Amino acid sequence: MSKRGPKSVEEKLEVVHLYLKQGKSISILTKAFGVNGDTIRNWIRKYQTEGVEGLKERHSWKKYSSELKEKTVTDYLAGRGSLSRIKFSFILLYPLKVTMVAPDPPAFCGA
Repeated sequence: MSKRGPKSVEEKLEVVHLYLKQGKSISILTKAFGVNGDTIRNWIRKYQTEGVEGLKERHSWKKYSSELKEKTVTDYLAGRGSLSRIKFSFILLYPLKVTMVAPDPPAFCGA
């Protein structure tokens, strides 16, 4: 098993079984598989609550409407709050991972 990169369901299951069925310690598994102890504990918890399904990766990228994106940018540019405040409000309304990049400040005419 490689020590870097994402682990397959089979690799995660092997680690979980070594812990649950063979009594291997988290510290031994951490060294043997190159995985953080907290990660192993998460795998164990997910396996115990959801079974093998809990060990599968879950990537669901949701798309936001153009209108919603435009409103967010408009709010920021209109000075309706700081970038972090608008982002926080956006996350509360739409609890998905949000990454916003602040646009360059507008150039002022006449100097």
